[in-house]
Amino acid sequence: MEHSKETTERLLLKNKLLFVCSILFIMSSLFLTCYLFFFRTITIDVTKHAQITYTGESGFASVSAVNADYNLNQRTQEFLNSITYQVSPNEHLENGMSITIRAKYDEGLAAKYHIRVINETKEILVSGLVERFAEPGDIDADFLNKLDETANAYLKRNQDMILQTDFTQFQAGTERSYIGSDRKYRIFLKALDLSNKDKIVDVYVLYANGILADGKDTATQTQEPVGIYYLMTYDDINQGRIMKDESVFGEGLAGLTLQSQTELIQWLHDRYGLSYQFMIME
Repeated sequence: MEHSKETTERLLLKNKLLFVCSILFIMSSLFLTCYLFFFRTITIDVTKHAQITYTGESGFASVSAVNADYNLNQRTQEFLNSITYQVSPNEHLENGMSITIRAKYDEGLAAKYHIRVINETKEILVSGLVERFAEPGDIDADFLNKLDETANAYLKRNQDMILQTDFTQFQAGTERSYIGSDRKYRIFLKALDLSNKDKIVDVYVLYANGILADGKDTATQTQEPVGIYYLMTYDDINQGRIMKDESVFGEGLAGLTLQSQTELIQWLHDRYGLSYQFMIME
């Protein structure tokens, strides 16, 4: 009987010890969790995850930066969300230039969450910007062939509209048919100021058959071939060699006649002013 009582007391004591140990373990875990998440000082490099985005070509580019660091820890993420950047210089950038990134953040949150901030500024070298062509001779034949293909596709796609709106020599409402095209000139326009992009323009003569608007009775007339000058423009020419649809457009040049390259250059000056240097390629 006494042995049974002693055994029971030992079990009760053991259970109490286990209970106390469990409570101590839980309290220690809670304390450690609170310390790790709220009281422990952590170090954050505020420029390590700065995401740099460049816009434009080398010599004409601008830059922006955002913080791309994310953390599931609510304490840390609230602080990370407060980080912004100032970049200097941030425009007229070219490859090889050095720029400085300066981080701005909520100092109150840094103090609240015991965050030690490091590397508030960072210098990087600009790289990867697309370069402009120095001169038309640097443009490879494959890219120029691509321009020809782009022009042919554009003219084919817009053929009906060109026939109806640009061939003003024909009687309104009469039938007309497209014959073909002949590229007369190709000119490289090198921009002389930051507000313009380099471009290439092609001067075509487009040919079509139709009944001339000469006041005669259309019933007795036959279709005759005529030609008009037509301008194809390829904007944003650079070593990236990317031809976007929105950078290609054509327009009829009503009444234009060009007898020589001298007349061509004069017409270009009249059209574009002093914004470009004109270099005849073909």
